[in-house]
Amino acid sequence: NKMKATTKLQFQPFNSAIDVSYWHELSRRKLDEFRLSEDPIPIVGHYSFAPVSKGNLPCQMHLEADSFDVTKSWGTHIVTPGTLINVNTIESFKNLDKPAEFNKIAEQIWSAIQTGKAEEDPRELSRFLLLAFADLKTYKFYYWAAFPAFQTPEVTSSPATRIEEKFSLTQVDAIFSRSEQEPFFLIETDGQDGITFHPLSHAKNVSNWNNISLGMIDAGGVENVPHWSLRNACALMSHKFNTKSLQVVCIRSTRDTSFNLQLEFQLENADSGKMPKAVGWERNHEDKLAPRYVDLSQLMDSKRLAESAANLNLKLMKWRLLKDLELDSLANLRVLLLGSGTLGCSVARSLMAWGIRQITFLDSGKVSYSNPVRQSLFTFQDCENGGKSKAEAAAENMRNIFPGMKTEAVRMEIPMPGHPVSTSTRIQVEKSVIQLEELMTSHDVTFSLTDSREARWLPSLLAAKHQKLIINVALGFDSYLVVRHGIDCNPRNGCYFCNDVVAPQNSMKDRTLDQQCTVTRPGLSPIASAAAVELLVNLLHHPLGFQAPANGNSKVGSVPHSIRGIASDFTNMKITGEAYDKCTACSKKVVSEYEAHGFEFLMKVFDNPNYLEDVTGLTQLKEEVDDIAWDVQQDDDF
Repeated sequence: NKMKATTKLQFQPFNSAIDVSYWHELSRRKLDEFRLSEDPIPIVGHYSFAPVSKGNLPCQMHLEADSFDVTKSWGTHIVTPGTLINVNTIESFKNLDKPAEFNKIAEQIWSAIQTGKAEEDPRELSRFLLLAFADLKTYKFYYWAAFPAFQTPEVTSSPATRIEEKFSLTQVDAIFSRSEQEPFFLIETDGQDGITFHPLSHAKNVSNWNNISLGMIDAGGVENVPHWSLRNACALMSHKFNTKSLQVVCIRSTRDTSFNLQLEFQLENADSGKMPKAVGWERNHEDKLAPRYVDLSQLMDSKRLAESAANLNLKLMKWRLLKDLELDSLANLRVLLLGSGTLGCSVARSLMAWGIRQITFLDSGKVSYSNPVRQSLFTFQDCENGGKSKAEAAAENMRNIFPGMKTEAVRMEIPMPGHPVSTSTRIQVEKSVIQLEELMTSHDVTFSLTDSREARWLPSLLAAKHQKLIINVALGFDSYLVVRHGIDCNPRNGCYFCNDVVAPQNSMKDRTLDQQCTVTRPGLSPIASAAAVELLVNLLHHPLGFQAPANGNSKVGSVPHSIRGIASDFTNMKITGEAYDKCTACSKKVVSEYEAHGFEFLMKVFDNPNYLEDVTGLTQLKEEVDDIAWDVQQDDDF
């Protein structure tokens, strides 16, 4: 009668319940750590008691961002080991030998059963596999989970009974108050109210199973149907201990939903030791044995999506081409742009593309109708109603392009030699000097991108005083210059003014319109700007950083002192020039004069730039040259 009452036992398969955070973390690790590797990656999932319900609910294996931390615990949840295989292309995902990967996991479970590892760590009985392909351009993820379980022994069961029918109330209280959370354990009773719990490893010491039951934390959501891992526990008990029958207690979240099973095993070739056939591929949402697919592009915050997409190209560089690229150093760099015009816009765009996120724009001008066609951060709307501040429009439009940018705007005119300061404007000019000095010292690097030559003088002086890197970019009609200076290296590089034997003057005075405007070939600014930013990136990766000697090499490229290019015949020259001891901007005489007299020294320069020639000795040098020329002329006449 007992055999007639038994039926073949059904098991509820696991369903993968993968949180969005898991895919975010996979994306991050794929870019930063895994890159092109398709090696198996250890992960963990977790499950717990089935919810309070007598309906048909899924039996879920949860994966989250922390699933990549194999030491992670989830409180009372059962943590289960798994393996992730994440491939590089959708073709690789389609062509992957899925049965072979499945069998590798099944073999690990079978080995754990045979060697006793599963008794010591019953979590091995729920080991799983996850195959995946992450399309990081579209944030679409293809995956297929498998939970291998052995088909033998064939298990039959008598009808399920409530837990109170087997255990006394005292024993039931003990079962539900048990603090240890193991997926499988042993329950021993003494025929009265006594109850003892043993780890599964105690099974090897058991000779009489009449008073011993197998307890399991049951994640199943179907009434009286145990979850999937019991299949492998039955394989363990029958193959390892030759058990023919077994009492099982399936513990769920409440006493009403928990139940007892009396199992009978029918095992063929029990002594062969050969791994039985395993099943366990997850079905998709259409109930087919096929992969699943999730599209997260619509669920992701648009700003976060933009940030991930913006960094994608940079992180892909680290896979093969620039493995030593220091993205964090770039992201943390603070850059000051003096000038928000043609050069300023181009430099800013290149900085943003390299992952530099902190940029301050300084400019005194407004956006005019001639600007947007040449200056890539401005639009027609920026010109209307008298024009927006260039610095403010550039900073705002950078954030519109990419919300992750941290941009600031400073509307200010840089005081210049040859531009006298009136009594009424003296206080404001002094404030501007102080503000410029504070800006340059608080930023890591300054780009000097102004239209006029004399506007570059004060920043060059301040860079020399504070030993801050400054990169000057200047344009001719079809030629450009990029030069780095400010920080002393050995030998000390010359600054933008070191080749001059005259002080910078007012370049706007007595000039026609074409001489007042920067008239250049349209493609010149992007070329020069790109060269300047590439130079900065290369310097950042040099062992000596910004103090790198001229024409050395960093991990990502060369670090010349200056670059001179001609657009019309597509030539570039790397030129090194040492600092000039009579330079009107960076010489020690000028720096010392500023340190000693401060703004009063600057006022003399603003009112009369020839004063710089007196301070540096250029005036005396010219006189000596004139005397030599006069002497030569006298000799010729004679």
